[in-house]
Amino acid sequence: MNVYPTFKILLIMDVFEHAYYLDYKNERAKYIDAVWKIINWSEAGNRLNDLLRLKK
Repeated sequence: MNVYPTFKILLIMDVFEHAYYLDYKNERAKYIDAVWKIINWSEAGNRLNDLLRLKK
């Protein structure tokens, strides 16, 4: 959910405890490392490039 509708979303990572506790218990850093490896960086880059093009 975009709480700021005028802001475009580049990337979201859920770091609330409900997102990782069953698999990672209290090891949030390990959860972030795992998610970081599967992020679609190409899509995030495309979104950023689209926004930068709009600024010109």
